Amino acid sequence: MRVAEASSLKHIASHHLHERDPWKDRRSLERLATWCEQLAPNTGLLGTDVLAFNIQSSAKLFGGEARHVETARQAFRQRGLDCRLALADTVGAAWGLARYGRQTVTVVAPRRHTFALEPLPVEALRLLDQTIADLHALGITRIGQVVELPREDLTSRFGEDLIRRIDQAMGTRSEPIIPFLSAPDVTAKWNTESPIDHWDLLEVALTRLLQQVIQQLPINTGIVRLRCRLKCERHPGCSLIVGLVRPTAQQDRLLELIRLQWESLRLTAPVTGLQLDVMEVGIKTARQNDLFPSATRDNPLALADLIERLSARLGRERVVHPDLVRETQPELTVRYEPLVGGQPLPKRKARLQSRERLWQRPLHVERRPLSVHVISAFPLGPPKAVTFRNGGHHMITHTWGPERIQTSWWRGRMISRDYYRVETGDGQWFWLFRRLQDGKWFLHGRFA
Repeated sequence: MRVAEASSLKHIASHHLHERDPWKDRRSLERLATWCEQLAPNTGLLGTDVLAFNIQSSAKLFGGEARHVETARQAFRQRGLDCRLALADTVGAAWGLARYGRQTVTVVAPRRHTFALEPLPVEALRLLDQTIADLHALGITRIGQVVELPREDLTSRFGEDLIRRIDQAMGTRSEPIIPFLSAPDVTAKWNTESPIDHWDLLEVALTRLLQQVIQQLPINTGIVRLRCRLKCERHPGCSLIVGLVRPTAQQDRLLELIRLQWESLRLTAPVTGLQLDVMEVGIKTARQNDLFPSATRDNPLALADLIERLSARLGRERVVHPDLVRETQPELTVRYEPLVGGQPLPKRKARLQSRERLWQRPLHVERRPLSVHVISAFPLGPPKAVTFRNGGHHMITHTWGPERIQTSWWRGRMISRDYYRVETGDGQWFWLFRRLQDGKWFLHGRFA
């Protein structure tokens, strides 16, 4: 949450506030998943705050499914964690009951998950934000109301994603738990009696260490994150971390990425030792070659190679991709996440909700809304003409709106705006809004 929201809570002081780091959240969840191997052999990660277990084969070792769930709850409590647990026949049902169920621990009898899901809100289906908003606009708030509607109408109105989530929750479409593969204890060390200050000599030792590390990897796995520690003579050493987009066990590839980071290091003393630690591994993905390769087809391997090179040279935090945020204020709906280090590449399929929603949002949004002068036919009416600061004047021929966007009162300064999509006489499309506090107009985006 935002600082203003957190500060308004009781018993929260300024020294209790910490900036959220999604990367650390993910790493913490991965460590917890590794620890949970004592509870279930098949543990998967759903986002940054949900763990999924398949206890079908291990429940009998704990005295049944109900006692297995209770054992897990006590184990989390002893670790100092509060959690919500749900046991159901499907991953989707368990996810929804854990988040939106009335009880902190919910155990659903076999083949009764459909009845348990009916009173839950539609948010329990893991839908896109716009789909949830559209359902609420129609007065549909519960899962039971959704499943009673004709599937043909749901598909045409809300798309295939809603049908897929319903089928996954009800069990008519499979959703396997992808097990999290914790990094094995793979390490390799090298020490020398004579300190070395030349890269050529260190590269020989580093090549041997990479060979040892790769030989210790489990079958069909590759390295996602690798740490290289350097011990220096009479000085504290340093370390560098290599992150990859795709798991790899190619020695030359890893050596190249280490070399790119090595060039930016400034050692204060010769090196007396090296150590390689595998921090994260992943399943290597095989890609079938095309019978007739096309020069115009995208090459995901080339893209991954470019991202890894840039991340190694510029730093992981400087090579990012946009990720949508559930936020009302348009200029705050995107954050940027690093591409390397176990995070998957963003898929081409737009995560924006529907064609109608895409049509309502411009391709280019200003970082800060630009003040403009607007002429309206009557007070608080739609715009008829707009003049920019650079002197450009446009007559508006068509308008769509208003769409009111307003933030919550507990965020401090409230944002309240009426947005209009407008088309000018020369064929340009703009996204304008009127600030309701003082009636001033701003340009926020441009359509293609």
